[in-house]
Amino acid sequence: MAQLAFGESAQQAYEDIRVTVAQSRGRALAAVNHEMVRAYWEIGKRIVEEQGERAEYGKRLIEYLSERLTKEFGKGFDKRNVHYMKQFYLTFP
Repeated sequence: MAQLAFGESAQQAYEDIRVTVAQSRGRALAAVNHEMVRAYWEIGKRIVEEQGERAEYGKRLIEYLSERLTKEFGKGFDKRNVHYMKQFYLTFP
């Protein structure tokens, strides 16, 4: 394909658009990260509420939730991560 020659105006349009896309992607990523942190905190809170003072139940609860969440949503919900979500809530109640 033959390359067309464009002047400085077209180059500036490209740069402006490139900056817009990059900034929008950055804002979208920040929004997603914010919502995921919020979700992890909410998950931790719900686990703590359900577990109460029952340590053995809490361990089995984390295993149960991990298995079910992994089946439905895929990776990211292994036992260790679900436990970290609980710890996250306990650290920042």
